[in-house]
Amino acid sequence: MSFVAGSRVRAAFALLALTGVLAGCADGIDRTDPGSVAYAYFVAMAGGDVEAASDLMTPVSREAFEAMTLGGTVNEGTYSLSVGGVTVTDDTARATLVGEMCVDAGQDEPLCMTNDDPNSQDPSFVVDLVKQGDEWCVWFPLLEQNLPDG
Repeated sequence: MSFVAGSRVRAAFALLALTGVLAGCADGIDRTDPGSVAYAYFVAMAGGDVEAASDLMTPVSREAFEAMTLGGTVNEGTYSLSVGGVTVTDDTARATLVGEMCVDAGQDEPLCMTNDDPNSQDPSFVVDLVKQGDEWCVWFPLLEQNLPDG
């Protein structure tokens, strides 16, 4: 894979991960388990279901997500993932998914990435979560922690 193609793959997976998740509960998701929420977020993103993914986010992260996707869609992908590890610290958590995910990046073949490290810090496979009440929500901590006051 060329450097340019590799950069596009990383960008596509980063968008998948950052855009690539608090409003109503989605069916079948255990919102009290950060790993379950992280997995549901990845499934929604891989399926191109922007609405389901945004339903798993804090309100501020949802606004940023909607701006990044311009209310549209994301590239659909395929996945074979499971939750590899979850680290919980107070009211925040970081879930790492393991397995393979692929996106259609306009090439002849889908572009795929694999992670087998349950402690990976690769942003393509990591989901940050924050606990709000009794439920976990996907959030973008750097965005929310750097908002101006007021």
